[in-house]
Amino acid sequence: MEIDHYAVLGLPSGVQGAKLSHKDIVKAYKLKALKLHPDKRRDDPNAHKKFQKLQSSYDVLKDQNTRQVYDDRLRVECERGLRDLMRKKMMADLRKKDLAEKQAREEEERRRWKMMEEVRRRQELLEKKARREEKRKRRKMMEEMRMRRELEEERRRLEMQEYLERKKLAEKQARDEIARFVKDGQIGLDREKVVKVSWDRIGEQYSVPGLRELFQQFSEVRYVLIRSFFAATRSVVGYIDNPLLVLPVLRGSKHLEKNRF
Repeated sequence: MEIDHYAVLGLPSGVQGAKLSHKDIVKAYKLKALKLHPDKRRDDPNAHKKFQKLQSSYDVLKDQNTRQVYDDRLRVECERGLRDLMRKKMMADLRKKDLAEKQAREEEERRRWKMMEEVRRRQELLEKKARREEKRKRRKMMEEMRMRRELEEERRRLEMQEYLERKKLAEKQARDEIARFVKDGQIGLDREKVVKVSWDRIGEQYSVPGLRELFQQFSEVRYVLIRSFFAATRSVVGYIDNPLLVLPVLRGSKHLEKNRF
């Protein structure tokens, strides 16, 4: 509605304007006419137009029928304005709600992302700690294996050293024993053809006939002497579970080099 006739007369419009009496409208018109009459506003070039506007509004409101039509139109406009206002308020509320929900979702997303980031960071720390612990255990295991290997090598070295010492001593004892045997009456023996054999006291034991039969395949056996002593030698013959250790009486014996057991 372009013109609010009640406002032109200086009266409240809307519901309050519809409740005004005819006398209220006439009174308001007279007061307004005195102020806007062109004779009293000669310096205002728009005084005539303003007075015509006042007259037109009064003509609408002074007649009961035209006033009723105007009030109806005004009511419809007011209701439409109210609906528009309510719709705008509802849209504003919806936009506000959507904005609040969007902000809530974004905040929830940030919170979830922050939580996931914290979980990922803690997981990385745990994995790093686990890798460090695994490396530490691996280093410890390798160090233990190295120490065991060194201890085993040292044990073998000592055993080999002890074995070589026993072997050296046994060779000397065997040579000394055979030398005494030859010196004690076997003058006519060829010392290069005399051998010393020894065995452990385990498995099947050897006898004089057995030894004679065993060595007959290599050469004629003239004498067999069994004594209790241990010797380590360079050649092995005899039973598998208790082999004979054979040593030449003289070092570099050509006879034994030719007839190796």
